Formats: sequence, C-alpha cells, structure tokens
Amino acid sequence: MSAVPSQAFRSQSSSKVVVLPTRQDPKSGRHVIRWKDIQHCFKDVQYVIHNGLVVMFLTDDDWEDLIPLRIAHHPGSVLEVVLIDKSQSGSDSMAISLEAPSYHTHAADEPLMTPSSSQEVGSVARDVASLSIREAVGYQTHAVCPQDYTRATPTMSPPWTNDNMKHQEQLHQLQQQMQQMHRQMEEILGKIQQASQHVQGTQQQMKDDIDTTLQQTQTYIQQLEQRLEETRQREEALLTSQQQLYQLVEEVQQKVQRLDQEVQDSREATRESQHQTLQQQLNEGLEKIHQMEQQAHHSHEQCEQLQQQILEIEKVHQQRQEYLSLQDFDKFVYAQHCVQAVLAKPCPEPSNPRLFIILPAPTSAVDGEGRPCSLRFRLYFLCECGVHTMTKNCNTPHQVHLAQHCGYELDNQHGFIDKYGSYLLTMMYMVKYGARVKGLVVPPLLGLSYAIKDGEDQEHLKFIKKNIDRLVDDTITYLESAISIINSETSTITRMDISPSELVQLKSYVRIMNDERPIGDLWAISTREGHCAWICWNHLVELYETDFQRLKCIIFGAGGICQNNKVQLNITSDTATKQLFDTIGKVCGLQDIVNWKLLTNISLDLSGHSLVATSTSDIISSLSGLKSLSLDFGRFSMVADGISQAPVSGVVMEVPQLSNLTPNDIELIYQSHPVVLKILRASKIMDGARLVDIIQHSTRLRELHRKLFKAEANSHCAPLK
Repeated sequence: MSAVPSQAFRSQSSSKVVVLPTRQDPKSGRHVIRWKDIQHCFKDVQYVIHNGLVVMFLTDDDWEDLIPLRIAHHPGSVLEVVLIDKSQSGSDSMAISLEAPSYHTHAADEPLMTPSSSQEVGSVARDVASLSIREAVGYQTHAVCPQDYTRATPTMSPPWTNDNMKHQEQLHQLQQQMQQMHRQMEEILGKIQQASQHVQGTQQQMKDDIDTTLQQTQTYIQQLEQRLEETRQREEALLTSQQQLYQLVEEVQQKVQRLDQEVQDSREATRESQHQTLQQQLNEGLEKIHQMEQQAHHSHEQCEQLQQQILEIEKVHQQRQEYLSLQDFDKFVYAQHCVQAVLAKPCPEPSNPRLFIILPAPTSAVDGEGRPCSLRFRLYFLCECGVHTMTKNCNTPHQVHLAQHCGYELDNQHGFIDKYGSYLLTMMYMVKYGARVKGLVVPPLLGLSYAIKDGEDQEHLKFIKKNIDRLVDDTITYLESAISIINSETSTITRMDISPSELVQLKSYVRIMNDERPIGDLWAISTREGHCAWICWNHLVELYETDFQRLKCIIFGAGGICQNNKVQLNITSDTATKQLFDTIGKVCGLQDIVNWKLLTNISLDLSGHSLVATSTSDIISSLSGLKSLSLDFGRFSMVADGISQAPVSGVVMEVPQLSNLTPNDIELIYQSHPVVLKILRASKIMDGARLVDIIQHSTRLRELHRKLFKAEANSHCAPLK
C-alpha cells in the first residue's frame, strides 16, 4: 500500500513545520489540502504563500471556488501561512472582520437546505465582507491557474506593508466598493423579500389544497361509512333469507320423504296389475308380428311380379329406342343430303337472303311444361359467312350463324308454311345437325352462335339464346306434322331448294316494322365464283376493308394520286388500261368495289369510232384516239331503306373507311346478279350504240359522260344516265 502524500506548512512567526496529509479529489484525481485542515492547525490563518505568491483556492469551470475550500498540493515545498496580526486589527479603520475567505455554499457531499431570510442575509453579508477584503488586498480572483491548479497573483507585499499614501487610496477604493456592495445587498434583500412573499403564497396555496383534500377525504369517509352501513343491512337481510331458506328446505325434505313412502306403497299395489297388462300386450304383439310376416311374404311375391313387368317394359322401351334411333339416323342422313344439295347450289338472285328459319315467338302462350301451345312463329335469317369472307389475320369466326336481328312476324303464317314448309324443314335440319359444304360450314345446334345487341331486341335475343335447343325441336316437330298433313306422308321432304320467284315473294309474308334497316341486317356480296352471298355487318366491314386496301395499292401502283381525300387516276395508254382492269378482275371482291365505288363517275374521251370488244378492258383499249380515263372514288347518297335503287344524281364525294360508317350509310343496290363485267365480256359490242345501251341498263353505273371530239368542231353530247 503506497504512502499518502503530505504537505508541509510553516508560520511566518515560527520556524516549526507542520505536515498535513493530502486528500485525493474523486473527480480530477489530484491531491489537494482542505482549508479546514489548515484552520485546525493554524486558527488565525489568513492566506498561504508559495515562493512569494498567494496560493489561491481551486475553482471550477465558472471560476467559482470549489466547496469545500481547498488548495493544490505542492510536493517538496513548504508553504508559508500568514496569520492575522491582532495588534494592528484595532488601528485599522475598516470595520470588516478578517476571517478566512469562505463561501457558505453547499458542498457536494452536504444536503441542500432551504435557509431562512435571516440566515441568507448573514451568509450574503459574510460573502460580501470576504469579497471586499480580497479586492482590498488586490487578489486577482479570475487569474489563469497554472498546471498545479493554484491561482497566482502578481508579486506584491501585503497592503499593510505599503506606505500611508497607498493605504489611503486603498481605503478610498474600499469605501467605494462598500457602497457598491451596499447597493447590491439592498437588491439582494429585495429579492429575498420577494422570495419570502412567494414562499408565503405557496404555503397559503398548499394550505388551501390540504384543506380541500381533507374535506374531500372526510366526504369520502362519510360515503364509505354509508356504504358500510348499507352492506351491514344487506348482510342482516341475507342472514334472514338464509334462515328462511333453511326452514323451507327442511319442509321440502319432509314432503319428499312422505311422497317416497306413498310411491313405494303404490308401486307394490300396482306392480301386479302392470305385470298382467304387459303380458297381455306381449301376446297381442306376437300375433301382430305373425300377421306382418304373412303380409311381407305376400308383398315379396308382388315385388317379384313388378320387377318382371319392369324388365319387360325396359326391353320394349329399348327396342323402341333402337327403332327410333334408326329412324333418326336415317332422317339425319337424308337431311344432310338435302342440306348439302341446297347449299351447293349457288344463289340465283340477290333480291333476298336464301338461308332462313322460323322459331316460336317468345310471346306465344305456353303450357304447363313450358312449350308453346299457340302457332305463332317468327322468321330469322342466317349469315352466309365462310371461306369467301375470310381475310388475312381475321379474328371473326366464319361459320354460318344467326343474324343479329330479332326476326320478323309473319302476316300469313298458314300460307307461309304451305309455300316454304319443306324448305324450312330442310333448314331446321341443317341448324339442328349441322352441315359442311365446300367453302361453307354450318355448326350443330350447340355451336350456333350469335351476338346480343343492346336496345329493344335484347330481351328477345336472350330468350332465343336460353331456349334455342327446345325452340328448334318444337319447330321441327310442328313442321313435320304440318308437312305430313299437306303431303299425306311423314318425314318426307318433297322439295329441297327454293326458286328465285319464291325468294322475291318472301317479303310479302313478312311484317317489316322498320324500313330503314336492311332485311335481316344482312348485306349481299359477290364471291370469287361470281355468286351472291348475304353476310352480316361485321363480316362485311372486315371483307371490304381488306379489298379496299388492295384496290388502293393497285391504283397507287398505276400512278394514282390522292388530293383532298379523293383519289384520281389518269390512264393515258391502252396497255396501262388493260393491265389495270385485268388486275382488278383477278382480285376477289374488288369487282364489287370497282362497280360500286369507282365507276360511279367515269369520264370518257372518245373519237367516235366503232367498237369491237369482248371485255371491259378491250372496250376501252379498242377506242381509237383515247385521250384519258379518269376513275374517281365516289359514293352516292342513298335513300334510307337500303333496298330501293333510286340514287340521288349529281352527288359525288370521297369514300371513308367502312369502319367509320354505319349500315345505313353504305350503298347496297342490287336488282340483278352483280356480274356487270361478265355481261360486258360475254357481249359482242359492234358499235357505240350497243355500248350506250349496256351502260344505260347497268345497275352499277350511275353517271357516264361521253365526249366526242371531231377535227372540224367540238360537240358535246348530253350525259347518259
């Protein structure tokens, strides 16, 4: 264990050296000497000197003396202790006690106590006196401490060693400082009074709070006493009820004992009679069981007879089903033959669609099984889409389907069945079983699809979609019965096709409510083979958009130009004319577009020579002196019904894409089979009069201007319409 460092002290008036042990500061770890330890050895100590300099008390970061007071350790040095000279204390004019400088503040290891006003005043007075003495002797209280944490002052002799002049100046300064300290003490006393008043107010508030708390406590105690009294009363009532309950239980137990005794007595009395009754019931039960066994044996015999009858009925039913299946198969084969014969035959006239069926009207009365009991039917058309409507990268199915139309009511249903019954039955077989012909596919009943449009037809089409299989079967049954009555034979189809005149007369049996819509919402087109087919709007748009793009490519390839949404082509040679028309004739579907859209406004510059040709291109190329041929994309404004052929002359405008048009905006005028170019190819045109006659009777050309130029003079012929 290491020795504790010590510090040597010696008084100026004595040569005796006093050694005091040091203390280690727990915060800084330095060795220090407490001022109280020095005062214990030197009672009249005033300050300590080391090498002529006053040793100052250690301070904190705010230059406040550390409590308790302490000085730094000076190892190997003897510090001189300056004592108070009592002989000179009476001659000094200062009325200040020269006690050791100390701050009456709380040390870190002493508890903090709140002093009274008088104690605070005394402490402040002592601090002021000590401060005055320090200023009087010229201490530098805020000098920078050396490395050993001690304060140093300039080397100077004590104030009482100077001459009288300096002493008087110091006294004068001390008086001024005393006055300043007096003012500070007055301010401090004022603050102390304010603090005292604040303490008194706080005490009064605390007293009021204590009184309020006491009052609330007394009220709470009273409430507890009341609750305690109520609890005591409830306990007394509970005890009373418990006693009454005990008495009641005793009475019940006594009654139960009496009842048990009575029951035991009655059991002994009735046991004999019950035994006799049970024996009698047992005998009756055995007799009933015997009767039930006899009945069960009889029922078993009846069940065997019924099973035998059921087997016989099932055998008969199976034979009948086999017979009916053979009949249905024969009917299916015969129907397929008839359907293929009808579909393979090209449509003779474009007046009306040739594929149509009838179905019971949804407003017809129904019986208990949901079947129509009245004979009201509606006419529905089918879209003839197939290979002829397919285009590249098409997404629309190309199978025969119901048109997007709610059907038509029949004005003369009986006459309609008489006239078209056999053909209708063939169409119904086609819808039920399906059919396949070159380029045309009819799916079976379950594959028959159609779209439900919004509007007034929505509920009707939903009914058709939900009951299509039952409606088709009911229609076939009705038609077979009607035809058997008419022809006096069953399931025999006498006619498989329909004549052009019958197609023309079809409208006379149909009640058309809206003349603005085309019949069945179908439009006629020409196939590659030159036949007529009626398709729905979706297939029409897809087909004509594709063909129209092909035609535009052909026109642009021949040197056509596009200005103001109008394409114009000028042909100046016979070779270019022949190539153009030959190319148009080879593309499927373009013939209709050329006749329908392009040849609506043709200007021909002729020289008046005779014509000998076998085709349209030959007609134009044979014209000697041909100047130019202009083909303009134009569209005629049509009447709203889509059926009439009356055009509005003089109206020629650009043709937008079909996807931007509505069905009522498209010109669909067909009086005869659309083979205008074929008619021209098959005719031998010998002169200009023959050409004029053909043009005048053409159903596609709407306006044709012929201009004759002669060498002598120009003459203009009236336009041919």
